[in-house]
Amino acid sequence: MKIEKFLKEIKKNQKEINFYLEEFFERKIKEAKEKERKILIKNLKNFCLGGGKRLRPILFCFGFEFSGKKLTKKVLKASIFLELLHSYLLIHDDIIDQDFLRHNKPTLNFYYQKIGKKQYKIKSDLKTEHFGNSVAIILGDLCFDFCLETFLENSIKNSQEFYKIFSNFIKIVDDVIFGQSQDIILEKKSKVSFKEIISVYFYKTARYSFVGPLWLGVMFSGVKENFLEKIEKIAIPMGIAFQIQDDVLGVFGKKTKTGKSTFSDIYQGKKTLLFYFAYKLTKKNDKKFLEKWYGNPKITKEKAEKIKEIFKKTKAKEYSQNLAEDLFLKAKEIIEKSDFPKKIKEKLAFLCLYLSQRRY
Repeated sequence: MKIEKFLKEIKKNQKEINFYLEEFFERKIKEAKEKERKILIKNLKNFCLGGGKRLRPILFCFGFEFSGKKLTKKVLKASIFLELLHSYLLIHDDIIDQDFLRHNKPTLNFYYQKIGKKQYKIKSDLKTEHFGNSVAIILGDLCFDFCLETFLENSIKNSQEFYKIFSNFIKIVDDVIFGQSQDIILEKKSKVSFKEIISVYFYKTARYSFVGPLWLGVMFSGVKENFLEKIEKIAIPMGIAFQIQDDVLGVFGKKTKTGKSTFSDIYQGKKTLLFYFAYKLTKKNDKKFLEKWYGNPKITKEKAEKIKEIFKKTKAKEYSQNLAEDLFLKAKEIIEKSDFPKKIKEKLAFLCLYLSQRRY
């Protein structure tokens, strides 16, 4: 297999996953009897289909193929439960992070804030924000309900196998919720360790976005062999590298590509490896500047730009990028040494390359 063929396959899978997502939402809109319910589902559909790489459903499909079985429409259709889970988490994440942009479009909470002002004539900014957040939380909950619905519709009917898959799915949800809670807590800590940040990356990204989808795909195939240990060894360094890369792109990427403000993490005070390296390596005056302004609600755009310069001046950006590259390389070396069939090894190696070269 050549990289061009792999990329073509990724695009094809993305297109098919989007087709089944749209099909599901159109059915739910048709089933809805009330006009207001139809509007809510349409807005949720627009959010879910508004952008994204479909990484988790694609990894679910990869996991299924580990069994040696051919990818089918049934598997692609089943994979959308992971995209619905991800959308549910993103909707709530946007509220937590007070973001107003996702995929270059208004976040659901911000969209409903505008509805509150324009349609319902809410005048108080505080009440408008509360209205927007409240509707978005409910839509996030509805998205999780849809996630469970699609999981049940497409899951293995054997009760023992179903319980096994479902219990592992719940474990993944538990892990990402725990990771998110630690991420929020770290924002409020003045000093954080390398270990604490990597722990957040482990639960919030490596376990949730990589280990989980691959493992669930293997289990969905009905293969009895335990692939978990093999998957974890590859997926954990890949997932941590992906998150480090994501943090760098979140600050230094192009807004037109990432679909989010490049100041979002700075305004929020996210404790990323970028911040960790910068704080550790910077001089006294810049350290005081970071302590005062990183995550300060009164920060200006000029001060946020200065923080970006500190990230570059201390080589925090370079150190973060190098660590991500080292972890991708580690994953690739494990793939090469693994006893997976040649076809699977090739696909995993291409996945590593594809993710390491991404720009959004």
